[in-house]
Amino acid sequence: MSGFLSALGMEELDAPEVSRLGLNPATEWFRLTEPLLYDSDLGGTILVPAGFVTDFASTPRLVWALIPPEDVHYTRGAVVHDWLYNQHTFPKPFCDVVFLEAMTSLGCSPWKRNVMYQAVKWFGAVAYNKEKKQTISV
Repeated sequence: MSGFLSALGMEELDAPEVSRLGLNPATEWFRLTEPLLYDSDLGGTILVPAGFVTDFASTPRLVWALIPPEDVHYTRGAVVHDWLYNQHTFPKPFCDVVFLEAMTSLGCSPWKRNVMYQAVKWFGAVAYNKEKKQTISV
């Protein structure tokens, strides 16, 4: 059965660090302070290393009341999804299904996980097709 094998240790990046890394300053960015382990029935054990930088779920402000970017029911899944997109180890559709699986394992409500899954399925290509970013920061 799929599930997370570790907690999410993170810290928010300050403005100088966001600038140094060339990240969008209008977005809140976080750095993992410890590795995140996810045991996927689909992809085996996925290790997101400490130092990986993420914005969690890139949801538009318009929907934050219903789907906030930092919701415990999908935040760790969003980190794994960002990592998979960043690494290009798997095709995009597979990354998206692993995100759906992770949200399910975290107890995310069916309507919310389906909205999140459809969003990455239909609109995630821009993020996936970007060149591999340098998003490890120590």
